[in-house]
Amino acid sequence: MSIPSRAPPLAIRRVRMLTLRGRKWRVRWPAAVLDKSVSPEPLLGLCHHKRRTLYIASRQSPNELADTLLHEIMHALWPRIPERRIAEAAGELLRALERLGLLQTTMEKP
Repeated sequence: MSIPSRAPPLAIRRVRMLTLRGRKWRVRWPAAVLDKSVSPEPLLGLCHHKRRTLYIASRQSPNELADTLLHEIMHALWPRIPERRIAEAAGELLRALERLGLLQTTMEKP
């Protein structure tokens, strides 16, 4: 069996539930994510620990959705890691997955 050198274009399944560290998390896909306690502007995503819910703004490209999902899942898994570190790690992971041919994205390279 041959392995393609490039991953197929990204397709995101809009699931309603994920299991993270053995716990069920809801996933919601609103057109816009609004939380004035975090930002006066709409957000791309939000991880709400008390509700165990990830909110992902649905009006993003598949590549942006992949980035936002990974970012918010990382918040769910590691709630004490600062935002800046989560953003850095999510970006690094996406670039590594693309380099390995597991994702095809159009993210800018540093």
